[in-house]
Amino acid sequence: MENQNKTNGMAVASLILGIVSVVLSWVTFVGLASGIVGLVLSIMGRKKCAPGQTGMATAGLVLAIIGIVISGIWTTCTICTWCAVTSNPYYYYY
Repeated sequence: MENQNKTNGMAVASLILGIVSVVLSWVTFVGLASGIVGLVLSIMGRKKCAPGQTGMATAGLVLAIIGIVISGIWTTCTICTWCAVTSNPYYYYY
C-alpha cells in the first residue's frame, strides 16, 4: 500500500529557509539570500504538491516574502548609514 502522506522535500526546505530568513533578517545579506532561495523552493514545491497539500509550501512562501522584505529594508538602512558615516570629511579610518 502506497503512503498517502508523502512530504514534499522542497516544501520542507522552503519552510525552514523561510523561518531562517525571518529570524536572521537583521544580518545584512544572510536573511536576503535565504529568503530568495526559500522563495524559489516554495514556488517549485507548490507546483510539485498535490492540489490539497500545499500548506507547508505556502507557509514557506509567506515567510520567505516577509524575510525578504524585512531583510531588504534592513540592508538598505545599513548601506545608507554606512554611506552617510563614511562621506563625512571628519571620519577617519583607524
